[in-house]
Amino acid sequence: MDYARDWYKQADFYQKVFKGKTVAEIEQWYAKNCSDVNGRPLKADSKNEKDKEKYAKLTDQEKKDLADVVSGATMSLKDAHGDIIGAIKKAYENRAEITVTTK
Repeated sequence: MDYARDWYKQADFYQKVFKGKTVAEIEQWYAKNCSDVNGRPLKADSKNEKDKEKYAKLTDQEKKDLADVVSGATMSLKDAHGDIIGAIKKAYENRAEITVTTK
């Protein structure tokens, strides 16, 4: 995690990244762009072999886009401390429709 940025600022950044995406699209993004080891976005300079292999499979544009994400947030989206992706999914599953009437 980037300790120079508070967790809530990083969460706000992820919110901007995920805005307009469906839950399925967010899950797909996570599966492709985040470490299976620690749940953080992949980085070009990772020391972990599995992360290096996964990162190498990304296109140049995907690597560029991921670098933009890492510039704003590096905290894990899913690890022993919490599951932000799961929370997004649960919030969507528990959504409630409301009707607002006006005069």
